[in-house]
Amino acid sequence: MSVPSTQRRRSLRLIATAALAAVVAAVGATAPAAAASTFPDVPDSHPFQEHISWLADTGVTYGYSNGDFGPADTVRRGQMAAFLYKVAGSPEWTPPASSPFSDVSTTNVFYKHITWLAAEGITSGVGDGSRFAPNGTVTRGQMAVFLYKMAGSPAHSAPSTARFSDVPTSATIYPHVDWLADTGITSGVGDGSRFAPGSPVKRGQMAVFLYKYYFGFEPWGEATYLSCEYEVVLYNAPPEATSAIAYVYYTNGSVSDIQPLWLERDGDVLVNSGFAGVDAFTGVEFTYSTPTAPEVAVLYGHVETSANPCAG
Repeated sequence: MSVPSTQRRRSLRLIATAALAAVVAAVGATAPAAAASTFPDVPDSHPFQEHISWLADTGVTYGYSNGDFGPADTVRRGQMAAFLYKVAGSPEWTPPASSPFSDVSTTNVFYKHITWLAAEGITSGVGDGSRFAPNGTVTRGQMAVFLYKMAGSPAHSAPSTARFSDVPTSATIYPHVDWLADTGITSGVGDGSRFAPGSPVKRGQMAVFLYKYYFGFEPWGEATYLSCEYEVVLYNAPPEATSAIAYVYYTNGSVSDIQPLWLERDGDVLVNSGFAGVDAFTGVEFTYSTPTAPEVAVLYGHVETSANPCAG
C-alpha cells in the first residue's frame, strides 16, 4: 500500500473538519456556508468574516488572548509558519535538537512550526539562509512563494508577458505570483493590474489567501478520471468513527495514493473528524461512484493499490 508523500498530499491534508466532511458526497472540498462571526473585532459585515471564521472553525487560529483576531495586524513570519503548519494538518514532526536558524532558539514558541517549514522545503530562511527572521513581516510576494511550495512546487509555465505591472517576468517571484493568480487564489489589488508584492500581508488578507488556497486550488492535475463504479466498505474502523471517507489518488491507470479520514457524526451533524493512519482499516469491499473531477476520488473507505479497480 502506498501512502501519499508529504510533498504530494500537503494541500489536501488540511484540517479534517466540517470543510473536509463536506466532500463525502462530492469530489474535492466544498466551501462551507458562512458562519456567524467568531471574533468581536470581525463583525458579520467584515469583508473577510467568512474566511476568518473558517480559520477559527478549522482550528488554524483561535485569535489573541483577549478574544480578538486582529484582521488589520500584519502577519509575522513566525506566525505564518504556525498557520501553514496547521493548514497542513499539524503533521507529526519532531524538531531537531539544534536550530537550523541562528535567530530561532529551540525555545521559540514557533520553533516546531518553523523547523517543519524548513524541513519541508517551504522556506530556506532569509539572506544567506542562516536566519529565518521570525519577527519579520510577511509580504505578499513571500506569501505567493510559501503557498506555491506548500502545494509541492507544481509544474507551471508562466507566460512571457506579465499579468501584473509590478511583477515583471524577470522577478524571482514571477512564476510563484503568476501561479497564485492562475489558480484563482489572487486577482491582484485595486483594479487587478498590480499585485503589490512588497506590501505586508494583514491577518485578514492571510485568511483569504489560505481559504482560497484550500477551496480553490486543485493540486492533483496529473491524476486521471476513474471510469468505473464501486463502493468501499470499511472494516476495523477507529472506535470513535461512526463513518469514514478517504482521498484516493488515481494515476496512470491505477490507484497510487490513499489518505483515509474518519468522521464522527451525531445524526446528520458532523461533531468531530480527523486523519487516520493507513493501518487503521483492514479489508475492503467495493461499489464506488465515478468522480466528477480528475484529481481526487472521495470514497467511503480506502482501497488496495495493487490492482486497477476499473479492470474487468
